[in-house]
Amino acid sequence: MRRRDVLKSALAAGIGLRGIAYGEGQAATGTAAEDAPTEDRAGWVAMLDRVGQPLFEALSQRRLKATMPVEAVAGEQQHRRQTTYLEALGRALAGMGPWLEQGATTGAEGELRARYCEWARAGIASAVDKGSPDYMDFGGDQQTIVDTAFLALGLSGLRMSYARSCRRECGRNLRTRCGRHANCYRASTTGCCFPR
Repeated sequence: MRRRDVLKSALAAGIGLRGIAYGEGQAATGTAAEDAPTEDRAGWVAMLDRVGQPLFEALSQRRLKATMPVEAVAGEQQHRRQTTYLEALGRALAGMGPWLEQGATTGAEGELRARYCEWARAGIASAVDKGSPDYMDFGGDQQTIVDTAFLALGLSGLRMSYARSCRRECGRNLRTRCGRHANCYRASTTGCCFPR
């Protein structure tokens, strides 16, 4: 599947899951409409799994850069190699954040959600660990400003239970590294409209 198609699917899944996680569209008014939310939810969760599984599983195992293809026009391959992985993580986490935070806690969906929570924790740890083969380039390029913003958006959507468990399980060292890397954009904004 082409990278662009994966990103489009991730965006669509994130939009749909945001509504599901917050209970929007859950009120049915009779007959066949009563079954629609369950079927819709199962379809959205299946799409989320299809799009997110290759990214989060590989990143949690520190083999994302070895397995994820990078598409670029001629002459842009090196630039895309610098930004693709952070872009994928940030945008996927921004789309999944509400589901990770408020998704099901029981049944098959609850098990899937727990797996994604664990993969997200391990993946973020891998992304900010300079010794990891999947270390991500924060602040090395103007594009990483946008990608870091998506990652921050995803992390800000993880309030309450997931954020508490992430803080508890990730430890102070990982939280400090995440904050330090998120601030790296300031070095690459000279002449830009962002405040220092």
